[in-house]
Amino acid sequence: MRFFCTLLLVIGFAFGCNTKRVAVTSSANPDFDRALGALEASADWDAANSQAASLCAGVLPAIETLRGHLANDRVISREHSFTSSVGTMGDHAFGAIRDAIYTHLPNRYLAYHAFSRSDVEDWLDRHQGKTLVELQIEAASTSLERAKRQYELNGNTDADAAIAVYTELLQARLLTRAIQDILGSDDAFSGLAVIVTRVKTVNFKIYGTIPSRSDLDRLHRRLKEELDTYLSLHWDVRLQGSLETIVGLDRYVYREHQEASEQ
Repeated sequence: MRFFCTLLLVIGFAFGCNTKRVAVTSSANPDFDRALGALEASADWDAANSQAASLCAGVLPAIETLRGHLANDRVISREHSFTSSVGTMGDHAFGAIRDAIYTHLPNRYLAYHAFSRSDVEDWLDRHQGKTLVELQIEAASTSLERAKRQYELNGNTDADAAIAVYTELLQARLLTRAIQDILGSDDAFSGLAVIVTRVKTVNFKIYGTIPSRSDLDRLHRRLKEELDTYLSLHWDVRLQGSLETIVGLDRYVYREHQEASEQ
């Protein structure tokens, strides 16, 4: 479990630090490869975790690289593990793929997942060439439909809870894609990316660099006007060519900006 958490720093703060529209079939980041290499070559769990956790944000989720380790049966030693059970490198690779696509959900919801350990490669083959967020939308949609069917069959309380979870997850994925589309529509926004920092209530963080404050204000207006929903936004943006940063919750950043402009 601890490896999943730290490896997800590599594959993106639980969903992918870089959720720009880049195909998941792209080659892995060299630093990611080195982190996987350290895990393969060493039984030192802390060292592998440290290697993964030290990587910078913005690494493309290397699902294809992880996929290449699914058949790796090297056992991770209990002596160096903080988990309650022992698994193989392939188990950890599957867990990282699953968490990148779904986030880490309680075990009670695993029955509704779009893929399992035995058929994850077939599922990835069927969706070859899709971006990470497209895979996430496909998976959440499938899980939501499965939970609905199960609830209709027997009124299962777990299925009812799963419907709520996957409805929120799907909403988060669809909004992520909508924000990505806006970021990709203007060259001034090309240095920005978005991540979901919390699925419950759907909080988003937009981070990176942008040419000017006026460009940021323009992006802010477009998000408010084009997305027909309330967005809980957190900004972590640096203005290019300066040391000025805009960091904080949207409602505070823009309240302070408005107050400053009126003075």
